[in-house]
Amino acid sequence: DYIIIEKKLLWKLFYIYVIMCVFEKNANALQKKRRNEVGMKRKFTILSAILIVALTACCLFACNDVDDSPAKVDYQTDNSYFVKTAESETALTFEPILDPVYSESGLTYKPVDYRFGVIFYVGTAIEPKYYEYLGNALAKQGYLVVMPKVTLNMTYAYYKEHEEAFSAYPNVKFYVAGHSQGGGAALRRASENADTVAGAILLSPLCYRHKLLDADGNPVKDEESGVDKYIIDNLKNVDVATLLVEAEQDRVLSDEMKADAKTRLKEGYVHKVISPAAHMSFSTMDSDEILKSFNNDGDGITEEQKQSQRTQTIEYILDFVKGLSK
Repeated sequence: DYIIIEKKLLWKLFYIYVIMCVFEKNANALQKKRRNEVGMKRKFTILSAILIVALTACCLFACNDVDDSPAKVDYQTDNSYFVKTAESETALTFEPILDPVYSESGLTYKPVDYRFGVIFYVGTAIEPKYYEYLGNALAKQGYLVVMPKVTLNMTYAYYKEHEEAFSAYPNVKFYVAGHSQGGGAALRRASENADTVAGAILLSPLCYRHKLLDADGNPVKDEESGVDKYIIDNLKNVDVATLLVEAEQDRVLSDEMKADAKTRLKEGYVHKVISPAAHMSFSTMDSDEILKSFNNDGDGITEEQKQSQRTQTIEYILDFVKGLSK
């Protein structure tokens, strides 16, 4: 009996020993796994730190080595620049800009090397803001657009006030453009300074004649009659590429006024007629009540048609300048 009991005890002890061995083995494996996990975590932490340092160094290098030189504009392609609009006491300006640049001074915009621009002469008593659609569209394609503010927005009467815009950007070749009375002023600027303009863009121009002035700004009188001499501006004898865009349903300009404008242009000018279209719809001021005094210009033309007129105007201008901006 003792022998039997002793054998049973031995077997129990053996089973306990086996279980303890298995437990110890599992415990060792678990401990090793934990050590490995800790090691992996340490390795991962070290690698992360190295990556962060490397990325930081790359960013600092990129910021210090960034190419902030002006981007050249290819005027023969369809561009899509950002537009920076700035308004001062003298002008509303639309400037093409490119990518944001991060530097020590903060976020700035990479400049664009625009070689061409448009100086726009506004229509009678129309503020520059009513031509924002045109300024944005042209600047998006890489053109600097300047819309000078002149006394009472009378662009023809205060014609000389636009000259500041030309002198402010001596490295830019400007097209002169204008609407209504502003179109007449643009024609005058092109006729007097043909060698300094890239072309003329006339939107339903209202053309005038003006007094001939001497070097001191005094009217020059006819020697025989003593009457002040007048100049009729024209581009017939100057080499300036010209675009004339008219509104078919123009109720501001008479047929005689339209015909007079054409006689002032050199043969071969580009001529576009938009229909249906109104004189005042070259601006976005056409919905104001004050326009009722302009022979009800725009009556019978829907807002969608007026918007279409402005869209076509943009297309005609861009087609015109693309062939010249080289």
